[in-house]
Amino acid sequence: MHGGNSPQYIFVWYFIALQTLVEPRFYSALLSPRRREDGTARRAHLDRVLDAFDFLATFHRDVARALMPHCKSTSSYPALAIGFLTSVVQGLFYLGLLATVMSTVRVHLIGGVNFGRDLLWRMTARPTTRA
Repeated sequence: MHGGNSPQYIFVWYFIALQTLVEPRFYSALLSPRRREDGTARRAHLDRVLDAFDFLATFHRDVARALMPHCKSTSSYPALAIGFLTSVVQGLFYLGLLATVMSTVRVHLIGGVNFGRDLLWRMTARPTTRA
């Protein structure tokens, strides 16, 4: 059932899956007026949960395992790039990976700033009295 992984490893992946609950794109897709009017909110929810990221990550990991049995699943993207791409395309591939990571960090930093400023700051700010 656990695939030989430790409970900590499984917990981390469940924690990553919880990103769906804080992802701004998830709520914008779910709560957009068009989706509410035509009754496809449930489908929008399913679309966001079954995001292409999860499918592609699993698919590429399985392809890497089939083509390179010695490859670990955590290094499947770099292993595929090293094994099958030319050096120029490899560089573009790594730039794409870096851009993806930077974009994700940016979105989460903005979410953290919004959370801190809009919620935490207002909960801890003391009301000022004007004379």
